[in-house]
Amino acid sequence: MNTLKILVTAGATREHIDPVRFISNPSTGVMGAAIAKAAKERKHGVTFLAGAGCVDAPGIKKRINFESIDELKSLVLKHLRHHDVLIMTAAVGDYRPTVINKHKMQRQKGMVLKLIQTPDILKAASKKYPNKIIIGFCLETSDLIHKAKQKRIRKNCHAMVGCQLGSKKNPFGKNQLQAILVDDSGNVIFKGYRSKSTISRLVIRYAEKLSS
Repeated sequence: MNTLKILVTAGATREHIDPVRFISNPSTGVMGAAIAKAAKERKHGVTFLAGAGCVDAPGIKKRINFESIDELKSLVLKHLRHHDVLIMTAAVGDYRPTVINKHKMQRQKGMVLKLIQTPDILKAASKKYPNKIIIGFCLETSDLIHKAKQKRIRKNCHAMVGCQLGSKKNPFGKNQLQAILVDDSGNVIFKGYRSKSTISRLVIRYAEKLSS
């Protein structure tokens, strides 16, 4: 088995509206931390890019914090140069405000918040580093296999792990979840209801297979 250098992103991005308010999501970074742990157990080198409020990844010495999408994009494109694999579990927001107010906005009866699309980090990484192994994650509420396949194609990565958000099964935190892995031929490599630690080990073994 080749020893790999693996870049793992985890947690949520924050896009500020003003100095004290922001757009974000409930991601805790638990999946990313589990990926980092599984990679470390296999003796791989790990760099852990962690969003604001992200959990710790025990045993991982190289942790770099980020907050915004632009910060995460810059870190990914900078560090992937020196890594073999990118595993992108971070929950990156799709939109951000067109304007960030310099001062705290005062309470009012209503407001209109204009948003624009954020950069596609996975797509940018796969374009800049076509020879790196890139595995993405997506969270869906329906048509999991179809949407995971479409996102893998759109972002041009080697594999996409799709996770299911259901009314009774909350995927955030330490809970188990329904997950699949789709490869670059559209095949479903694994699917089922598993713990995040089990999913993480499967993902790392798959990255090893791609590198061999």
